Amino acid sequence: MSRSRADAPNPPAAQTRPPRRAARLSGPWPAVLLGVLCYANSYFNEFAYDDVEIVAKHPRVRSLANQREIWLSDWWKPFREEDRVLDKQRDRLYRPLATFSFALQYALSRDDPAAYHAVNIVLHGLMCGLVWLLAQRLLGDRSVSSIAALIFAVHPLHSEAVANVVGRAEVLAALLLALGILVLLPPLRLSEPAAPSGGVPLVRARRATQGDVDPPLGAAGSERSAAEAVADKSNTAAGFTLFRTLASVPLFTLALLAKETAVCYLLVAALIAQNRGRRVGGLAKSVWLIHGAILLLPLAVYLPLRYVALENHLLRDREPAIVMNALVAAHGGDRVWLPFSVLGHYTRLVLAPAKLSCNYGYALMDPAAGPDAMTLLGALTAAAGIIGLGGYLSGSHTWRRIAFMTALCAASYVLISNTALLIGVAVAERLMYWPTAPIFILLSLLIVEGWRAFCTKERPLHKSAGLLRGVGVALLFALALRGFFRNADWKNNGALFPTDAAVWPESVELNLGVARELLPHAARAAGPRRLELVAQAQAHLETCLRLLPRYDAAMRELGRVKGLLGDYDAAIELLSTVIQIVPMDRLSTQLLAEARALKQGRPADTLESVLAPLASQPASAPLHRQTGERLLSLGYPAEALDVLKRARDLAPEDGQTLRLLADAYASMNEPELATQTYLDAVKRSPDDWRIHTNLARMLAQIGSDRPAALRHAREAYRLMPGDPRVNINLAEALVVNEQIDEALTRFRHVVRNLDPSDPLLPAVEQRMHEVERNRR
Repeated sequence: MSRSRADAPNPPAAQTRPPRRAARLSGPWPAVLLGVLCYANSYFNEFAYDDVEIVAKHPRVRSLANQREIWLSDWWKPFREEDRVLDKQRDRLYRPLATFSFALQYALSRDDPAAYHAVNIVLHGLMCGLVWLLAQRLLGDRSVSSIAALIFAVHPLHSEAVANVVGRAEVLAALLLALGILVLLPPLRLSEPAAPSGGVPLVRARRATQGDVDPPLGAAGSERSAAEAVADKSNTAAGFTLFRTLASVPLFTLALLAKETAVCYLLVAALIAQNRGRRVGGLAKSVWLIHGAILLLPLAVYLPLRYVALENHLLRDREPAIVMNALVAAHGGDRVWLPFSVLGHYTRLVLAPAKLSCNYGYALMDPAAGPDAMTLLGALTAAAGIIGLGGYLSGSHTWRRIAFMTALCAASYVLISNTALLIGVAVAERLMYWPTAPIFILLSLLIVEGWRAFCTKERPLHKSAGLLRGVGVALLFALALRGFFRNADWKNNGALFPTDAAVWPESVELNLGVARELLPHAARAAGPRRLELVAQAQAHLETCLRLLPRYDAAMRELGRVKGLLGDYDAAIELLSTVIQIVPMDRLSTQLLAEARALKQGRPADTLESVLAPLASQPASAPLHRQTGERLLSLGYPAEALDVLKRARDLAPEDGQTLRLLADAYASMNEPELATQTYLDAVKRSPDDWRIHTNLARMLAQIGSDRPAALRHAREAYRLMPGDPRVNINLAEALVVNEQIDEALTRFRHVVRNLDPSDPLLPAVEQRMHEVERNRR
């Protein structure tokens, strides 16, 4: 009769300790070195994508003296005068630590992109080491730790976060999160050291007096890992000390200041505490509450700072742009299945990252297209996650570890999942930088457990172990090679956009990006080459409008292209359509004025020439009103605002002056001031349809009085029933008042009366189809 495991003699110490060289090879250093090596070629990249606006051009990073701008302004705060009117529509993000790192680096290396990329590479290498330490701290298994860290080091999904300078926000947040968890989480107490990488663990915990430890699982003779042996005897009171919890607070705070997605630290910390201390019976509930209160301190610091920096906002006050996150166009049942599509895309990126992109907006994800293969893949991933979480109900230590790691994955992913909260993008590779840490640890745990179950001595696949090991190495090499080439795609925008658009030709934003890269080259070229570049840009812009007919940015750029080709009539028609879609679009107004001047064979009016007559007649209210109107038509709303305020002071009862002043406020994206001024104007000029239609649009936009928006929209229609803008505004006012049938009637009326060649027609048709689909 064989002896029981409890009676088996412990192996000699020399046999339980891994050889020193093997310990080094299964430690964090191979992953650190491999991570640096795989991303080393990004050192030669330039500034690309968001780097240009956030790092290369933004004045706040040019001096460390701009501390208030660095720490109390949002990530996307515009710095050009022409962008400030869009200030309130930008994505509201708060990442001051990343911004400070750019300012600090500019002080040291100026605007040399290589230096910025070098820092990102080093930070990624450090993160690879931290993934190893994190896995070891969580599971106590060197094999799992090594595999997870190596996959993390080479995976091409991380190229956007590492090879793109602004991805530093992701890397810093992940690194600080990992450090915070390592500080918070007490080390596993092992009675004997763990086994060398690749073999069955040799640790045997003392069992003679530990009745609460589960018996060994699986076939007779199987061994439990170091983490399994001690998981149920961890002492939370001795391990999760107040000192550890307090020491983690500054790290979690810094992680939040690096990027807002680090808010997942609360869920992650709670899961880790629950997992490590689940068998502790005597710990007072008050102690848990103290630890929880301490872990809320980072939010107590972060949220007030965010509120001030985002100008009295914690979240955006408007929906994301549809071109970046198509889920904003989803309603009803579409909002149920689209998050599965998001999860499916991320699953594909983790498991098969062959096709990569800097943008996954419209129409890669289109609510009107219905569920697809990515939706099915996401549903299967969710089902697998539910099965994994079911391991909490199991008596198996392996299944409980799988459940714990599955929960950590879910906690790290939930904020970017677009389920309860719509974020600025539908899918973005950079967002997965932190979530892939627990995901790769979970995958590595499954690989190691599968290996031990099937590939070790006397197991079914033992004879194929060498082949399977070779396949694993080959897959790791393939991931590294894909990442190496993906880093080169991030060289600059001229390399990035055409590459990604060739892979994802149905992406609206990628096609627009290619066109915007081609147009400056076309403007500098001459002869046939110029025409060739313009034709290429035009083809990409037409693709944008085929996919999203009411995309004002693409229509504006196409108007610019028509102007370059000398087709001023087409340019004027396109730019006028943009202004009908976005009535106060400043850039389109400027381009429209330029196209009209060129058509007439004269130079466009300059700001100085328009303002000059005011010097000779400073008290003329009509001249101030005319000058303000002219400035608005040329796309100078800020200058018009000052002139029209003077006109109002000179003639406070003039309704037309008040209308123009309200238009200027609207152009400056001040809807509250615009609304109040329109209300004052309509009292003085009640029969001006322009006041009514603009007031209806403002009221619908701010949502303060939707019935009033509909009243003014109807009055504008009574006064000017044939104007397309009036009809569209009436339809939109009916939509916000949930009178969908009548709204669709108005949209159909507009469609019937527009010329088939009018660029406004497909935009109205698309909007009408959206309203119909949302009603269903």
